[in-house]
Order: sequence, then structure tokens, then C-alpha cells
Amino acid sequence: MTDDLEKKLTALTDPAKFDAGAMVLGPAGTEATSAAMLHAIDNTILPCKIVFSIGASSITLAAGGRRLRSCLEASDDLNAPSDALGTTLSSEEQDALIKTGKLINELLRKDGALLMKRHVESASTGQSDAGVGVKTLAELWGVDLDAAPPTQFEAFETALGDSFIASIETDGTARTETRGDASTADTRRPTKAYPARG
Repeated sequence: MTDDLEKKLTALTDPAKFDAGAMVLGPAGTEATSAAMLHAIDNTILPCKIVFSIGASSITLAAGGRRLRSCLEASDDLNAPSDALGTTLSSEEQDALIKTGKLINELLRKDGALLMKRHVESASTGQSDAGVGVKTLAELWGVDLDAAPPTQFEAFETALGDSFIASIETDGTARTETRGDASTADTRRPTKAYPARG
């Protein structure tokens, strides 16, 4: 087996990148995760449905040709206005784009990791140039497309954070952040070799 193929196969089983067949884009609420969501839309060529989810909350988007075409479905807890679903998006219809952006923000406010599943459509639905490109969406929604992806530790923490009793981050000499059970964390020396962000 070639090294390149072995790396790709290893990546497919990496729990920090995949969860039950869904790709882990990162922890909700970060600029990098919002950018990853838009990059996932930008990476579409064939028409497809993309399901973004955090826990039981989800949004299903129609995309293709590197464009967001419409928001098809949203879980009930997101309280989507009826006119935000099923509407074909265009750069001329700013109101529909703003409603879609607010709906996506509602999803990204949830706690947990943002997961993505892509389902390719068997046939093209609508015009190939329908929808809105991600640069336009990023400008309208205030997303930095160049936001840095999560570090390896952040990805690890997102995938397995629920199994931690406590975690400590240091800058090499002192604690920078502590999560979880404080009494457990306090029994650890701040200079012990725990991974640090950045």
C-alpha cells in the first residue's frame, strides 16, 4: 500500500475527523468552524444535500457548483421561519440570505461539535448557476474564510471532550485554562506536560 493511500485510509478512521460517518468540522461557535461550513459548500461540484448537525439539532442545505442554493429543512428546536425553508437563494434577495444566516447561527450556538454529511443528488435540480457563492455569504454573514482550523488538541478535545473528568492547558509555565472538575484539576501541577493551544 502506498504511503499516500495509507494516510487517506487512516484519516477516514480518525475519530477527531469522523463520527459515525459524519465529518467533524470543529467545535460550534468558533470562527474556524463557521469558515469550515462555508468551505464545505464551496467544495461542492455536483448538486447535493448537506446535513450540518450538532447533537439533535440539524439543518439540511441544498448546494452545488460551489454555491448555496437553499435551506431545505431545519430541526424544530431552531424555530425556522417557514419562508426561510425551500426558497431558492440569490444575491439579489438579501432578506432570504439574512434569514438563512440567522438560522445557521442558531445551529452554531448549540454546544458540541459541528458534524457534516453530504448526499449527492442523482440528478441536477434547477439551474447550475443557481444560488450564492461563499465569498458573498462570508461578506454578508461576517465570516472570515481564512480563519485558522482547530489545532490537533482542539480537534481531539472536540471529539473526546465528554470523556474527560478535567483538562488543563498551559503555556509551558502556567495554567492558561482549566475545564471540568476543579478539584481534580487542582491536584495536577501546572507545569506538568499537558498540551497547550497554539
